[in-house]
Amino acid sequence: MYYGLGCGLLIFLIRIFGAYPEGVAFAILLMNSVSPLIENATQHRLYGEKR
Repeated sequence: MYYGLGCGLLIFLIRIFGAYPEGVAFAILLMNSVSPLIENATQHRLYGEKR
């Protein structure tokens, strides 16, 4: 969830304020580098676990 929101926000920022017209690839690369931090900051839920 956070990964997708981060990608969307970065794509928006790169396309509006940056000179790079195709911000999707750059946003995915940046979010891939930040994904370990997201995993450490969020709580994992096991498959089949009730809320």
